[in-house]
Amino acid sequence: MVCSHNETAAFSIAGHTLLINGGDSVRSVKNMDGFNVFISNEIREPKPLVINMDCGSDFTIENQIYKVNSDGYDSFFGIHDGVYSFESCNEAKNLHFCMEYRDGEIFTSSSNDEELLRFAMWFAFNMLGNQYGVFGVHSSCVVYENSAVMFLGESGTGKSTHTRLWINNFDGAKLLNDDSPILSIESGMLMVYGSPWSGKTPCYINASFPLKAVVRLRQAPANAIRRLNVLESVAALFPSFPPAFAKMPELSEKMLASVSNVISQVPVYQLDCLPNVEAALLSRKTIFGK
Repeated sequence: MVCSHNETAAFSIAGHTLLINGGDSVRSVKNMDGFNVFISNEIREPKPLVINMDCGSDFTIENQIYKVNSDGYDSFFGIHDGVYSFESCNEAKNLHFCMEYRDGEIFTSSSNDEELLRFAMWFAFNMLGNQYGVFGVHSSCVVYENSAVMFLGESGTGKSTHTRLWINNFDGAKLLNDDSPILSIESGMLMVYGSPWSGKTPCYINASFPLKAVVRLRQAPANAIRRLNVLESVAALFPSFPPAFAKMPELSEKMLASVSNVISQVPVYQLDCLPNVEAALLSRKTIFGK
């Protein structure tokens, strides 16, 4: 597939270069909140993760594997014309957007809708990063004593509330990302990066910290914490990785390897909690011994 590019933008994200080529859609991505923090003037090794915008075809996925609806957008993942494909539409806005994964690169149709493009770029980054074991993990991540702690849970379980309790009550605690920090393994060490995707809390930090622990939150009438065993840890972690990839053996293999790395290197806890400072004190004491 040959594309004509008049715009190029490079972003340094999670130790990799995300290179976007195209036209108006590239300018739209560059202008989105958060992405400017990650703009880079160099192409880092290994080879860049490449997205070619404004040159893909418009299609309807033949074999839909996964569907998600969010804020009026219906998004589908599956196989079209023999390759992994993504399709998103919003009937109210008369929008339709498609992208395909071909020959190690992403090719997309055109759009200037910020919300659609932000999600599509997240999906594309995860697709391209899969080969390197790099994943956005649905979590809220706090940095404390130069280490990262990731709080997992379904939407509405209090991830943001719990990290805010840490930030408001513990000296030196700060938010790294409130929706999709990026997990990577480097020289055998698990690292957590900030990203341009931070949900409803703007927090765009181009920095990385070693992972100290993972905590899955569950609302409860009393505060209690326990370390999970291996099978419980898999069940706690796996749903927070890109869920569409779990449907495809070729893609889920790298996800399972990443989950295995987490379980073998750091503790995974379940925190039954109230939205109070006592819950934060309990999790901090368990993780940091204070």
